[in-house]
Amino acid sequence: MHKKRRLCVPGEVIGVIEEFMPSKNVYQENYNLRSKVVGKIFFDPTLKIVEVIPSSINLGYPKINDEVIGVVEQVQGGIISVKIIEINNKPVHSQFIGLLILRSPPLERVHSKIVLKPGDLIRAKVTSLTNNLIHLSMNDDKYGVIYTKCSFCGGDVQVVGKRIQCLQCKMVDERKLANDFGRFKKY
Repeated sequence: MHKKRRLCVPGEVIGVIEEFMPSKNVYQENYNLRSKVVGKIFFDPTLKIVEVIPSSINLGYPKINDEVIGVVEQVQGGIISVKIIEINNKPVHSQFIGLLILRSPPLERVHSKIVLKPGDLIRAKVTSLTNNLIHLSMNDDKYGVIYTKCSFCGGDVQVVGKRIQCLQCKMVDERKLANDFGRFKKY
């Protein structure tokens, strides 16, 4: 017979090893048993185990290998902060910021080009959650800018080769474009 308890969050102490053995979505840290996920705690006194059943509520926290869509908020020194607005094609109601680090090839003397600008709508992949930071990557043709405006006048743009050109002021700009750039509808 399972005994159900309250909702718990990742990292929360839900028991001690002297009373129960960890089961699904539970890990041991020293003598404490902690939850791996958001969910309901279930104790089985007969088998002496504790498990956490993941909540059916999608809190929208990204996981490794998830695809995200976000808006570039800041570009500084090769580190780009991205406000995540969609995870795996589902809108996110929480405020998550992902970090995208642009690296230039080794031994290259020229600084890496800024391939993104504030306001760009991008698609990226979550590669790491190290230190509670959402690390993003655009190392595939399907990742990159999916919608943008001219960074000079705010006009609509078109693709010219691997660059974009403003239809109004004719300014040409560099971007890391996704292979479906221009076919994505604006939010």
